[in-house]
Amino acid sequence: MAKEKLKPLPCPFCGGKADSHYYTSEWWAEDKKEYQVECRNEECEVFVRTHGFATEIGAIKAWNRRVEGAEYVKMLNNVVIRELR
Repeated sequence: MAKEKLKPLPCPFCGGKADSHYYTSEWWAEDKKEYQVECRNEECEVFVRTHGFATEIGAIKAWNRRVEGAEYVKMLNNVVIRELR
């Protein structure tokens, strides 16, 4: 049986479709090639993506990571504290 390919989850902000692709960033670093995952919903109010991954699976795993429960609350507190400084 063939192993099912890991796919990006929907955007955590708008629920829109996300996809992965390979690209070369000439302005960032000459001939730097990497994978990224990004939301493809043009109406999403948050520009969110992963970038800088040498492998597609690495970019997708980072995109698919979701924070829950106490870890989520801790993360939000850290963001608020940084914004207040």
